[in-house]
Amino acid sequence: MTANPEQLLQVGYPALEEALGQLKAHNQGLEQFIEELVAELGRLSDEFQRRSHEASQAAAQHAVDADAAAQSSAELAQLRETISHREQSLAAAELQLAAARAEAEQYKAQSGSSAADLVQIAEMQNRNAELERQLRDSAAAQRELEESRGEIAHLKQQLAAVKIELLDAQQQFERGVSYGEGHEEDEFVELEDELARVRSRAAELTATVDRQQREIAAERAEWSTELKSMRTLLERQSGALPTRAVAADESLSSTSVGTNTVVRETAPPRSLGTEKVVDSVLAQFAKLQRDINRRRTNGQNR
Repeated sequence: MTANPEQLLQVGYPALEEALGQLKAHNQGLEQFIEELVAELGRLSDEFQRRSHEASQAAAQHAVDADAAAQSSAELAQLRETISHREQSLAAAELQLAAARAEAEQYKAQSGSSAADLVQIAEMQNRNAELERQLRDSAAAQRELEESRGEIAHLKQQLAAVKIELLDAQQQFERGVSYGEGHEEDEFVELEDELARVRSRAAELTATVDRQQREIAAERAEWSTELKSMRTLLERQSGALPTRAVAADESLSSTSVGTNTVVRETAPPRSLGTEKVVDSVLAQFAKLQRDINRRRTNGQNR
């Protein structure tokens, strides 16, 4: 029995619909795959273009770096040449400096003795000026000693007057005691107070006079020793200076000639002992000056 096509269609329609549904689903998956493939191809194309652009830029940068390296090589060669010229110039300058130093040492050896003599003469002149100033200070100190002697004489006169007052007070006290008990007691108290005051004043003046006499005696002995030392030192220095150096010094002091016109003279070297003596004398004079100022201040305070 032959089947009718319409019957076949009616019989196989669900299967066909299922097959068509499966084919449609497969086509949708294929379309999605193709779309993803096309998108991936687009992404790969963009990546390829980006990589190609980066490669082009890298090639261009490499070319620039190659040019810069070539330029740096040329500059380095030029710099090396410049350094070589500088080293040659430095070597020549060192040779000239060595020659100049040798010439300076030779000149220094030739002129060192004259310069040392001038320095010694100048130092001795300064020492002499300082000693002269100290001598003037010692003369002033002697005048102060004379004034102190006058003050002591005045104190002695005051002491004598106080002693006279003391004797008068004692006589008045003795007369008051022998006068009798009829007088008032206040007069005896007043006489006793006056007698005590006069005795205290007399003791104070006596102590002051004794102290100043001891100070003057000590200062006189000290100044005498120092003056003797200074005279000896000045005599030694005067004998050490040559005659021509002394004449040049006097001419310099009288006419005020500049240092560039003074004739260089040869002076004997000063010994270390002389310098120590001068320093000791100056130190002792400074000490004495301080003592005088201190005593003067103490006297003004009293």
